[in-house]
Amino acid sequence: MLIKLIVFVLIAAIIWRLLKNSNDTAKRNNIKAHLRRLAVPTLLLLLVLLVISGHLPWLVAIVASLFAALKTASPWLIRALPLLSSRKQKKQQQEKTHAEEKTMDVQEACSILDLSHRPLCRSDVIQSHRRLMQKLHPDRGGSDYLAGRINLARDVLLAHLQQQA
Repeated sequence: MLIKLIVFVLIAAIIWRLLKNSNDTAKRNNIKAHLRRLAVPTLLLLLVLLVISGHLPWLVAIVASLFAALKTASPWLIRALPLLSSRKQKKQQQEKTHAEEKTMDVQEACSILDLSHRPLCRSDVIQSHRRLMQKLHPDRGGSDYLAGRINLARDVLLAHLQQQA
């Protein structure tokens, strides 16, 4: 009962302070805006007080706090959505560019795998591919683009060797 009284007094004091500072009509029109800004912190304070007093389970309070925080953060999230969509568009364009670069001739594949100075054999191609992938794999700090080009070079050379046989 005491906690309800304290919360009521706090809310009444906040509203009284807002009304006291609003002498002209312009400030009175801003009361709604001030009350909206104070609604989330007041709700969070009320939830904390209810949890401390044992009148509200802590899990319910966490869920309610998350909803209140989401309501507060929604304008920032809405502003961030164009940034997220532009990143997605950039990634799609990069993937499209990588897909266009899927063609490679045997000479380019040999230069990528550093096999241009000796005759080709399957074990040399696999060994050179393995050596480069150990250095340039994306999980080890390399780029997806380079790993894709190395894999494509291996595939082109192995297909070329299979055609020759």
